[in-house]
Amino acid sequence: MTVKPAGRGVAAALESSLPVIGSLARAAITISHDGVRPAGSAVATTPSGDVFVRLEGVVDFEAERQRLRKEIERSRKEIAFLEGKLGRPEFVERAPAEVVERERERLAEQRQTEQKLTTSLAALE
Repeated sequence: MTVKPAGRGVAAALESSLPVIGSLARAAITISHDGVRPAGSAVATTPSGDVFVRLEGVVDFEAERQRLRKEIERSRKEIAFLEGKLGRPEFVERAPAEVVERERERLAEQRQTEQKLTTSLAALE
């Protein structure tokens, strides 16, 4: 398992916990500061960073591709919903500014997630 943390504080916390996490996960865990994704790996995207899990010999690649396709579809539906919501002038004008901003942030996060999932799927094909 390779972890690409989002910040130095997260990386430091993970580095100090690697032996325990590795033991619990029954996996070899490394921290990638360069963000290079290992070949034949899946990715889990979190606000704290990306986690790459080597799949070779462990997981059915076709099942992983199907999982990624479902996640991409779910993300695209959420993007379409948020774009529709934010595209309605009555919502943007009448909703409190913090609600509108929160929805814009959700949209940006979903776009980023969709992009990462698409990249992951492409890496497995």
